[in-house]
Amino acid sequence: FSSKRYLFALFLSNLYKKYVKMLGTFILYAVLTGLMLSLGWISWSTPAFMFVAFVPLWVAAYKIKRAGARHGAWIMLMMSAVAFGVWNAVDTFWLKNATWAGFFIASGANTAMMSIVMMLSYFVMRRRGMTVGLVFWIALWVSFEKMHTEWELSWPWLTLGNGFANYAGLVQWYEYTGVFGGSLWVLISNALIFHAWRMYVEKKPKKLLYRFYGFAAAWVLAPMCISWTISQKQTEPWARVEAVALQPNIDPYGEKFSATDVQMADTLAEMASSVMLPSTRLVVAPETVLPEYKSINMWRLNPVVGVMRDFSAEHDGATVVAGGSFIKYIHDKDSVTSTANKVRGADVWYDVYNSAVQVTPLGEDIYHKSRLVPGVEHFPYRWLLEGLLGDTMMDFGGMTGSNVTQADRAVFRSLGDTLALAPIICYESVYGQYVTDYVKKGANVLCIITNDGWWGNTEGHRQHLSFARLRAIETRLPVIRSANTGISAFIAPSGKITTSTVYGEKKALVGTLDIPRGEPTFYVRYGDFMARPMPWLALGIFLFSVLPVRGKK
Repeated sequence: FSSKRYLFALFLSNLYKKYVKMLGTFILYAVLTGLMLSLGWISWSTPAFMFVAFVPLWVAAYKIKRAGARHGAWIMLMMSAVAFGVWNAVDTFWLKNATWAGFFIASGANTAMMSIVMMLSYFVMRRRGMTVGLVFWIALWVSFEKMHTEWELSWPWLTLGNGFANYAGLVQWYEYTGVFGGSLWVLISNALIFHAWRMYVEKKPKKLLYRFYGFAAAWVLAPMCISWTISQKQTEPWARVEAVALQPNIDPYGEKFSATDVQMADTLAEMASSVMLPSTRLVVAPETVLPEYKSINMWRLNPVVGVMRDFSAEHDGATVVAGGSFIKYIHDKDSVTSTANKVRGADVWYDVYNSAVQVTPLGEDIYHKSRLVPGVEHFPYRWLLEGLLGDTMMDFGGMTGSNVTQADRAVFRSLGDTLALAPIICYESVYGQYVTDYVKKGANVLCIITNDGWWGNTEGHRQHLSFARLRAIETRLPVIRSANTGISAFIAPSGKITTSTVYGEKKALVGTLDIPRGEPTFYVRYGDFMARPMPWLALGIFLFSVLPVRGKK
């Protein structure tokens, strides 16, 4: 009996040494990866750890391969889920302030897709070697990020290049590459540093080691030096426009919907008038700050547009921009659109618009938000999912339903074409190439209107502000940002925040927009060119990897 107990204890001991201890170590590796990645998005932290964040995962993959572990793929899957689960949870936990379901769906789907990228890369590495696996991983990760900006479940918040948004001085070269240049910088840095570790453990000649260490260090540091060189270039502005960004600080869950449009317009007018000077030429108010649903067919005749028109006339023809909600009712079943929502219990449908309106003495313009939040402003893959889910929608905060979009970007022109605003509404400011479409149409100022109060005083609104700094660098245009509850700001073409509010503050923020003279940036002309060949590279390597491996005779 005692010998059986001894053998059982010996079995447990061997099991612990062989599996449990190994798994515990690898889970620590995974948590370390997740935490190091998350530091790039936390406002008080640094993105420096991103250059080595993936190394623990690849070290584990290397050790699993060398050990010939029977269940290596499952171990890598578990590690990937832990690592990317930690990253998504730490950096997007603020979504739960709008709804727990939204947080779990967004972070869970993102974690799953990132884990698939890692698992496919592990498969290629096992088939064709570590170097080929790393190249495939880089190409596939960038392909995943690019896809995440294009499809209907788009959520590119954690694109690696966004991790430098709070350190705009490091990425002035985004005017050439956009955020995908930052993603490649991070991915290749991780691959090089992992390879340096691999050379060390395999006891490569010291001369070769030092040479490779120098190359890896140069890859990490050279873009920073280039960024510093670019930042030294200063150009005189072509024109200067004094402006006001309004932050009314209205509770988006209740207070916002208790006032009429005219009452809200009067409040905004009072705020702006308290700081306006004769030289002030632009006043910007937040997204959907005029909350009542107004008929889209007769929007120019709406009383609140008249209030805006009167305000402009009283202030020497200043340009006024504000966000509003609009609606269109459809009574003919044959005229129902693909975005229409049905009124329950009636044969009536309606379309909803989240729009920006500009009013000047010469007329009015309107733009409808066209890059929508999945599950909040549009039903992703509605043709497929509506039959399965009904009209159940995720709620990340904001409006629910399927909003109407427009095919082309609009530019709001005023002041004799001196001012050409890009009316960017909330979520649209996360998309670099999307914003360039405004600039190609002649926009010379990025005007971002948003409502970041859905998530409370969390990292969410700070992250959203920081992405606007990247849009300034990519386009080399000034930014005026008006947030209902969040942070309103003026941002220079260098990405530097020149003046801003704080969260929870009711304020009319005064600033100056220095409009540059010059040609559109390289990034404006060519967009996400660095990401376009990556799917083809990844596909080619994958097909090469699934071919049978010839055995030695």
